[in-house]
Amino acid sequence: QRVQMDNFPFWYHPDSGRPLGRSNFQTDLMSAFLHGRLWHNHRENVILRDSPSPFHGRKYANPALKDTVLPENELRLQLSAGVLGGGAMLLSDNLAELLRNPERCSLIRSFLPHYEGGQRFILDPFPGPGRQPSLYGLTVKTSFEEWQVVGIFNWEDGYEDFAVPLDRLPGSGPWHAYEYWTQRYLGRHAGRLPVCDVPPHACRLIALRRDAGRPQFVGTNLHLLQGAVEVRKAD
Repeated sequence: QRVQMDNFPFWYHPDSGRPLGRSNFQTDLMSAFLHGRLWHNHRENVILRDSPSPFHGRKYANPALKDTVLPENELRLQLSAGVLGGGAMLLSDNLAELLRNPERCSLIRSFLPHYEGGQRFILDPFPGPGRQPSLYGLTVKTSFEEWQVVGIFNWEDGYEDFAVPLDRLPGSGPWHAYEYWTQRYLGRHAGRLPVCDVPPHACRLIALRRDAGRPQFVGTNLHLLQGAVEVRKAD
């Protein structure tokens, strides 16, 4: 079942100013609870390209118009929302063009192979009038471990501070926290995990693993789910 509108590289529509990418990524996350229950979520294509789309309708209406590309914050938020949202991840960019940017091309491995499964949940389901939830989680289960991946999404146009309520996670802590995009170990936490100064239109994706009381695997920079598809075993 299609769960998103067409995907364009705009947070707000350039003509009307209404939310566009923002709305699409929010819908992606809010549709997560339908995936695998009523249908298989079908989202729009992932945008990695750093070159204008040759299929953009506004360009046909005005050939002189300059198309835009997703800035880094929105690019990362898009991928994080897609992985937490469930369903297939479709890449339709021109690969010959994409290969000219090794950094963006390498992002393919951050969401492929696809992980199918896991329980999805919201940690701030009623954030207030006119606001979209910002804290989304996924329970990842493998043959060697179970852990939580929590996405913190800043939908606003300015910097925001957040706090992850760890006591609402499935299972008990304390938890080791590792953030994918900044590649930072955030320490060992119980109760609440502060996540401060998240830039506008940006996100943080944190793997939370129970403290085992010994040296242990806490995260990777290979795949957004940090062990779900690229790690066979971790003792």
